[in-house]
Amino acid sequence: MKNRQVEKIDIFISSPGDVSRERKIAQKVIADLNKLPHISSRFTLNALVYEDTVPPGMGENAQLMVDHYMMEAEKADILVCILWSRMGTPVYDPTTGKSYPSGTAYEFSQAYEAYQKCLKAGIPPRPRMLLYRDKKRMPAAVDLVQLSRVNAFFEQIIQGEFQGLFAQYKSNKAFEEMLRHDLLTVIEKDFVTVSSKLEIVEIKPLTVVDVFAIDSPDALDTLLGKASRIVGREALLQGIPERLRARRVGTLASPWWSRKNDACPTSGRRLACRWQRECAVAKSRRQRRPRLI
Repeated sequence: MKNRQVEKIDIFISSPGDVSRERKIAQKVIADLNKLPHISSRFTLNALVYEDTVPPGMGENAQLMVDHYMMEAEKADILVCILWSRMGTPVYDPTTGKSYPSGTAYEFSQAYEAYQKCLKAGIPPRPRMLLYRDKKRMPAAVDLVQLSRVNAFFEQIIQGEFQGLFAQYKSNKAFEEMLRHDLLTVIEKDFVTVSSKLEIVEIKPLTVVDVFAIDSPDALDTLLGKASRIVGREALLQGIPERLRARRVGTLASPWWSRKNDACPTSGRRLACRWQRECAVAKSRRQRRPRLI
């Protein structure tokens, strides 16, 4: 099997300072997903949080430093946005002249606009966006101005200014389980193609063809693309190992009575047992026919 190139999926964690615990949970969830075989064989999930990436620079807009040292949110593959009691510090974008309630709102808006542009262009939308709201009890010293900005932000979604859905949680454990499920769903549905998904997590059904319907070994060429393993009589199998190796498909097993295998002895023994079972079934039906599998 050819070595598959591992692709990187950048997951941008966008949130203000009051949900630092959730950012740690998000990093843990992403690290756990990286250990799943059907994820790690194809992808590397890269968690982006400003605490681990952005140096404490001075003399420039903080959001511009996040964009420079970490990544612009619209260029990520997945955006995870988390809000609770604070919206954050207002941000001014000098490149567009627009003001935003906070850096989180800026990142969300930039990602949302990029997503809409992809939809209009008819290409797979990026970044995929996940939005969560913490509904735990508010802190005693809650900033009511900040809370009102959070409420106004979610009101925009409810009123349809931003189209989509958001999820709410009441405990960190619930958030962890929710995020793990949602990230896994997004990755499997939007980043894994149908063909590679079948190859990774499913076993394709066997294609069964009657060997006696084949006139000569040359006729097997048309069937090589359909079969993953071939079992048949010695005369029909002659010359086929070279073709299989040239095409890099399948394993060739000789009939069970020959006790040998031209391509893989281990697979030959396994298929010999299967051949015996097939012969027993054929005998019971009075049909002594080998099969191409």
